[in-house]
Amino acid sequence: MNSEIVANVVRGETVESLHRGHLIVLDGNGQTVFSLGDPSTVTYFRSSAKAFQAIPFITSGAADAFGFNEEEIALSVASHSGERRHVSIASGMLAKIGLTESDLRCGAHLPFDEAESHRMIAAGEKPTQLHNNCSGKHTAMLAFAKHIGADITSYDAPDSRIQQRILRCVSDFTEIPAGEIAIGIDGCAAPNFALPVAAMAKSFVNLLSPAKFPGRPRENSFQRLARTASGCAVCCRAKSGRRASA
Repeated sequence: MNSEIVANVVRGETVESLHRGHLIVLDGNGQTVFSLGDPSTVTYFRSSAKAFQAIPFITSGAADAFGFNEEEIALSVASHSGERRHVSIASGMLAKIGLTESDLRCGAHLPFDEAESHRMIAAGEKPTQLHNNCSGKHTAMLAFAKHIGADITSYDAPDSRIQQRILRCVSDFTEIPAGEIAIGIDGCAAPNFALPVAAMAKSFVNLLSPAKFPGRPRENSFQRLARTASGCAVCCRAKSGRRASA
């Protein structure tokens, strides 16, 4: 596992710290365009897996059955910063499926948004699970569980119907057999996937190639995620007032 230096942090004229890693760039055909280090290195997918964790929720019909809009689907694949807008959207998603914040299993932490975090501390407000940056993802998992009649109290268990469906989806897109994917528990308590860096890159190539996965539900899920990405660019604005890129 020979990593390479991918970034230097400079203070004044001196390199204060350096960061090593592995990197790979693929073209639309899945061919390597550029790489550094060893892209076969296995590490965790972490939040980059969120799009694939959401696909079964969409293909099952849960998103449509509960009337989730594009903002809500965007939150289901996001690592949000806990702003009041994000908390409001997550709360609305739970209301649509007839559940509450207490049904989440992601835990609570202060918002990543510094202004909102400072405001809450000054006001003596305690964060809830809605402030967790993964609350949208967890709400989508709950919606999926409720839609297919799975146990909502164990939706985050690795052997649950929800997580097994997600594992199969990750396997499909990374082209790594499910039995070869090691599972670890992410910071939000949901299962995550240990994969070669190259397989992670391949999953995004496949995400943009719905023809590789025939069947209308899958194709619709890709289109839905694409519309969501486009919608985020329209509705999310940087502090400067300019539209943020998706």
